[in-house]
Amino acid sequence: AAIFWAHAENFATNEQVYEIQPPTVSRALTNPLVEGPFAIVMAIGAILLCIAIAQLARAFFTLLRDYPEADNTTNRRLILAAVAFEIPAIFGMVILSQYTGEAHSFMHDTGSYMLFVGHSLAIAACGMCIYRLLRSTAGKQDPRLAAIRHLPGHAVVVALCSLSFGIAYYSGKIAPDLFP
Repeated sequence: AAIFWAHAENFATNEQVYEIQPPTVSRALTNPLVEGPFAIVMAIGAILLCIAIAQLARAFFTLLRDYPEADNTTNRRLILAAVAFEIPAIFGMVILSQYTGEAHSFMHDTGSYMLFVGHSLAIAACGMCIYRLLRSTAGKQDPRLAAIRHLPGHAVVVALCSLSFGIAYYSGKIAPDLFP
């Protein structure tokens, strides 16, 4: 939502830039009207992400405690890995909140990569744990898992969308003559 707001606010004050080539959200953040509020939203998002990750880990560990036969050593490692992967993502959000202008391009890009790579790996680790739980005999009957039965399929869709965005984004950087 913050990214859409940043683009809308930037468009309202710099419409001519969007007519030539729409800027990335990183370039939109060079607008002082967008930069400050976006930084606040990212800092709040980092705090909320910490809370969400703690709740997610607690829920998974509670579920795993109830099913000792579900090869929990591997599942516990997957959840700990997901938490570990989210730590750089959270720091990436903090970096993004502090380094938003063109003067800090390297730090902004570093924060972006920390955020995106950390989230990607954490989502993959959680997805593997969910998949493993759903395949266990206990997981096939637990009503708590019924609500998440569809998540591995959705994770594949998210991964494919992310991959297509990455290909589209980096194609222009790697081969600008082929992808203007």
